Amino acid sequence: MRPWAAATLALGAVTALVVLSGVVPVSAVRAVPARAVLVRLDTTRVPAIGLEAFSGEYGRAISPAPGVEDNGDYSDPDGVLTRVEISTANVRTSASASKNFAQAQLTGMEVHFRTQELLEVRPVVGAVASLDSYAECLPPPIGPLALAYSRTDSAEITVLGRRVGAGTTNLEITGQDIGVDTISRGTITSTVTPHQDPATQSRQSTAEAWLDIRIDGTFTDTSGNVVYQGPVTSVRLGEVRVECEAAPPTTTTTPPGADPPPTDTTAPTTSPPTGPPPTDPTSTPPPTGPPPTGPAPTEPAPTGAEPTGVEPPTGTPPAPAGGKPPLADTGLRGGTAWWVGAGLVLPIAGVAALLVARRRNP
Repeated sequence: MRPWAAATLALGAVTALVVLSGVVPVSAVRAVPARAVLVRLDTTRVPAIGLEAFSGEYGRAISPAPGVEDNGDYSDPDGVLTRVEISTANVRTSASASKNFAQAQLTGMEVHFRTQELLEVRPVVGAVASLDSYAECLPPPIGPLALAYSRTDSAEITVLGRRVGAGTTNLEITGQDIGVDTISRGTITSTVTPHQDPATQSRQSTAEAWLDIRIDGTFTDTSGNVVYQGPVTSVRLGEVRVECEAAPPTTTTTPPGADPPPTDTTAPTTSPPTGPPPTDPTSTPPPTGPPPTGPAPTEPAPTGAEPTGVEPPTGTPPAPAGGKPPLADTGLRGGTAWWVGAGLVLPIAGVAALLVARRRNP
């Protein structure tokens, strides 16, 4: 085989492999429009104080496609409620052509350790909720516009009954504080970190918010030896995430000899929303009772129907410059179509070159 024939055949095979295994699947992947988790709890195994390892989450909602609303799944397959007590809770998500949003709220939460209240988030007197996380994203043509917040202004956070605030707080404790007689003294370090991106409405296609509370500890036994130093418990409250992407271009056809369709240059007049729909977190039944009777959230195929009460944006995206109708979305972006053609043509050319070479050199 001539070297140039072998090179042509090899190049065509590599091109076809790239197209089939990389470019096409990546372009077809789309993110989940909206999802929410009320509580994520992780504890580290610390034998010195009798703490067992655990990881689980409680209170989930997900909208996997446009037209899907989820008012929350309050079942507890991970067993979080054996370690955490929650007063009232609310998680919900919605995805539509006009807006994707996710929200998580709770009015009170306690993480227990033995007979102690290791961590508590509680509302101040007269407050409705102690945590409210919200994220939204408006897709084109109005957006992308995103906004997120995690509010705890009406809550106080305590660790072993002592109030802590945002940032890092060190607490000196004794074994009696945690109910362990073999510990003489120790230090508990709490780190409270609210996260909200973007905190003000910005032109981006993602939004997320939550509150992280991490507890680390150093424990010394009655002989004066440090028996443990490291992470103890971490809790993430009100994790909400949304994403929005541009809809694929619509396909239009123009008969031969006819004038192209007019270009709509009118800017959309719909005003972007400034916050979530009104909710009452106390209206949700306490999650410690039986789970809701509705079906657990699944990932249904999009139905195309808009959620009740959500108005889709008016108008359609403007046509491309020059008045030519856009092409249909084939799922191949950028130069992918060229690579597909190359992946098919180059192997054929290589085989033809190989046959010619054999005829010239019998």
